[in-house]
Amino acid sequence: LLAQVSRQLQHSQHWAQRKLPALEETDRHRPFAQEVLQELGHVPQSQPHGAPAAAPAASPSTAPPAVQRSPAAVSFHPGQGGWGGTMISEAQFVGSEWQRPLRGGELEALLRIAYWIADVVDVFLGRKARLTSCGPVPQTEWPRMFANWKLTLFLNFLILCTIFW
Repeated sequence: LLAQVSRQLQHSQHWAQRKLPALEETDRHRPFAQEVLQELGHVPQSQPHGAPAAAPAASPSTAPPAVQRSPAAVSFHPGQGGWGGTMISEAQFVGSEWQRPLRGGELEALLRIAYWIADVVDVFLGRKARLTSCGPVPQTEWPRMFANWKLTLFLNFLILCTIFW
């Protein structure tokens, strides 16, 4: 997954001016990461013995306006949750339910059926697909809950009990 994201970022307009090193150019990864850290205001404490030296960071006056950052705006706080002070427990997913990976109890076949149901509901209601980073997805998200085999099996059992009771 990380390799795919790196390949996509490599061709992204936002990263084109930053000259993101290609995935295959492993010798450029560490200097690039150190340069980014320096631009964010984090100065490495010490270089491990034998590690390549960091590439010189661009000074704020020569950096393009899109990448200039104030060290006070974004800083590293080791005891307070890392970058920007956000704790990992506070992190939230932002996006469509259809962009999430399979969760516990979900089956791929049921997820595909739920996706088709969401497509049909959107067509019936006259909605257009929502454009996301992974492509167009249905706007209707509630059918996703039926991808969980436990919930689907329980609901089918309830329906059969009410019909034949």
